[in-house]
Amino acid sequence: MLKPAPPSSGPRGRRRISASLGESKTLKLYQEGRRLLAQTDFENVSVSQFSKVAGMSVGAFYVRFSDKDAFLDFATLHTFLTAQQGFERASASIVSNSQLAASLADTLVAQFVSEEFAGIVRMAVKRGFSDLRHRESFDLYRSFVVDQIAEVLPDGSDRNQNAELAIAIQSSFGILTDAVISRAPPEPPSLWEYRDSIVRLLSVPIGKMKLRKSKPSQEPAQTRFKRV
Repeated sequence: MLKPAPPSSGPRGRRRISASLGESKTLKLYQEGRRLLAQTDFENVSVSQFSKVAGMSVGAFYVRFSDKDAFLDFATLHTFLTAQQGFERASASIVSNSQLAASLADTLVAQFVSEEFAGIVRMAVKRGFSDLRHRESFDLYRSFVVDQIAEVLPDGSDRNQNAELAIAIQSSFGILTDAVISRAPPEPPSLWEYRDSIVRLLSVPIGKMKLRKSKPSQEPAQTRFKRV
């Protein structure tokens, strides 16, 4: 799990700021950095480029992040934390739809169609080839989606059916992830072409189950992400 770096001395003796989206300059860097990553592979982007698009000096960047990798980890974590929160809000309407497979497929595809989201997915997976911790928040998000949908399953439902649905959801993520990675930026991902295939994939296990609609919880579900 990613953790905030402890405050320390930054460039030229400046005290390091704990990066937070509640701080305006960090938020600007996060927003503009994601836009840049949607258009350019992370390996080709430098700290000076991130700083320039955010309208800050390189020194101001290093006051907030120790290096480019620290910023990339921060951007990845918060992207999927936001995605989790968005999916949690949408889950009630997803499971209340009589066409659950189609509703779930539409929600997942709509997320990946966002160039900024696709750029972070691409970065997380590619960086994960060298160190799995770089894609940890993406994997946690995928598991969260599985858990949210599992809440609509009937009590005592067959374990094999539950496992089939989990595999189908993870496979849907796999299809969209592979499509995103295969398209080099800045080519926009045309992912709606995969929608019908994902619907069919999800329909198989869902069709075997008698689903129940879950009641919205009074309190937000506990997140497995740690805010930084």
